[in-house]
Amino acid sequence: MPGLLPSMRWWAMQGSNLRHLQGQARNKLPAAPLIACEGGSHWHKERWKQPIRKAAEAAGLPMGVCAYTLRHSVITECWWVAWTR
Repeated sequence: MPGLLPSMRWWAMQGSNLRHLQGQARNKLPAAPLIACEGGSHWHKERWKQPIRKAAEAAGLPMGVCAYTLRHSVITECWWVAWTR
């Protein structure tokens, strides 16, 4: 999109993901974290590493699955759905 900073990324979202992020963004200032920890601070690796690991284990996913793996799985799925329409 013309005039935007080259570091900005755009991604089409829909359904429950879109509704979740819209809810997270509601009434927040532009510089506020979109998804924050209790108390309003940014999420960082040490805050989400264990919850992601526990969720992966509970879901029966293979050992070694991490946030990076899940992120790229979602990106691949979204790309595939868009490409095969």
